[in-house]
Amino acid sequence: MANRRKPPRKTSGNKKQESSHKHPGGGNRGHQQKKRPDHGRSNRHQQHTVATKISETMKELPMKAPHQSGGSSGTLVKVIGFLAVALIVFFGYFIVQEYLDKTPVYGKHGWDEEAGSPVAWEDAVRYCSSRRKRLPDKEELKTFSKRADKKIKTIGLFWSTSAAGDKGDYMTVNLGSGDFSPSPSTNKFAVICVK
Repeated sequence: MANRRKPPRKTSGNKKQESSHKHPGGGNRGHQQKKRPDHGRSNRHQQHTVATKISETMKELPMKAPHQSGGSSGTLVKVIGFLAVALIVFFGYFIVQEYLDKTPVYGKHGWDEEAGSPVAWEDAVRYCSSRRKRLPDKEELKTFSKRADKKIKTIGLFWSTSAAGDKGDYMTVNLGSGDFSPSPSTNKFAVICVK
């Protein structure tokens, strides 16, 4: 009794090994081993079911997300688009005006392509009437001076229909500079007519 050895502890690995060892009688410690159910097949089925549910949920998420949070971003995009169009129209208007101010408008719907010879004011009015046009006023001539051809600008002063005082004087406009000044109607200046 003095030298009794304790048997080694059995670990779980040892238990598995022991259970797989068969006793000489052909049985396993006198009783038959029970078959365990195949857990691998049910685990695979559960994994497949979970994966299918996750994929269905993921397919639904992108459709729901734009309706909830996309409403505000869609509105923001519309506002930015509207502001961009408004700015383009605003600056486009001034660009077109600048272009029109510097582009000559000649031909049957606009100004004469060539200036008439210097005449008195009454003859200038008759000249434009004979062409089925009219003599422009000083503001029209001033605007036209910005887009007139160089050949016309070099001529100098042109008659206008704008009266200058009570003496029968009329305004003349220098197409080269855009300046205007009163002149007696008997003086002779160049004529250009407008539709």
